[in-house]
Amino acid sequence: MQKKMQKKRQWWKLIIWAIVIIGAYYLYDNYQYKSAINEGVVTRENDEFTKEVNETFTILHGNSPTVIAKRLEEKKLISSSSYFLRYLKNNNLDSELYSGSYELNNIMTLSEIAIKLTTKAEFIKILIPEGLTIQEIDARLASKNIFTAGEFEKCVLQTCNFTNFDFISDFTILSKRKYLEGYFFPATYKIKESELTPQIFANKMLEAFEIRAKKLDILDGKNGKTLQEIVTMASIIEKESSTHSGKEPNMISGILWNRIDQNIPLGADATIRYALKKDSSALTRIELQKDNTFNTRKYKGLPPHAIANAGEASLKAAINPSDTKYLFYLHDKKQKIHYAITNTQHENNKTQFCGGSCE
Repeated sequence: MQKKMQKKRQWWKLIIWAIVIIGAYYLYDNYQYKSAINEGVVTRENDEFTKEVNETFTILHGNSPTVIAKRLEEKKLISSSSYFLRYLKNNNLDSELYSGSYELNNIMTLSEIAIKLTTKAEFIKILIPEGLTIQEIDARLASKNIFTAGEFEKCVLQTCNFTNFDFISDFTILSKRKYLEGYFFPATYKIKESELTPQIFANKMLEAFEIRAKKLDILDGKNGKTLQEIVTMASIIEKESSTHSGKEPNMISGILWNRIDQNIPLGADATIRYALKKDSSALTRIELQKDNTFNTRKYKGLPPHAIANAGEASLKAAINPSDTKYLFYLHDKKQKIHYAITNTQHENNKTQFCGGSCE
């Protein structure tokens, strides 16, 4: 009987200790949670252990609260992703996170960060990759729900006012706005949502181009080439190069300028693709024989205007062509480039690397 009583007392002791431990953990966790809500990761100036972090934090459409919380913790903007998620749940905010870009720092408290991320973003980040046409930029903006389909393209080609840009005045007076292809610089843009219109975004892209053009000293032409010729060549290099790095863009530039200097058609299939609006899959014989001014197999010299909006690397390549005797190039199925001086060598390269047919 006495042994049974002792066992009961031991069980009660264990239960009491368990309650004490759980209670202590709960109080400690609750204290930590409240501290996280009311203090930033950095709580004072000149913190000896933690540096101040300033971050443009972007929430993409479809990011879950868990993903967002983990990224905030990884970037050291909050001390605990679990506390962040608990705060959202406790305040019914877990379905209120908006996509967009936010200026955050780790001096902000967890609650301040949560409130900011559940308030519509002041800034929007817009990434425009290299090599897109005006039409493709329009489609990208529409797919990101930034503008409606056709809104940016209509602005650029018809309704936008670009009188502030002297370098494009020669093109706008022609009232053929398609000549603006190539002048919308690919980059990541950060714009206040309240100020975002097709006109303002187009202006930002043209301003970015003007900055790069001044940096490269090409606004008044270069090496005997006009700005329009440089921009057009850069767009072809952008679409023809598979690497956009190393020597390849400059080699392609050297070959294409060689062909122009020697009065040989460029034979750049990227220009034909532009006219046909065909970005992938092999071109057919009929397509290669299409009679249009962008068919650089039929017509010598550069096409009427750029076929894409090139990045800085391609603009540099256009004004820094490699000094080469090559007149031909092709990419094999692994996108490795092969050069040739004569057409016979070029045909041999086709047979050896592409089974007789390749771009």
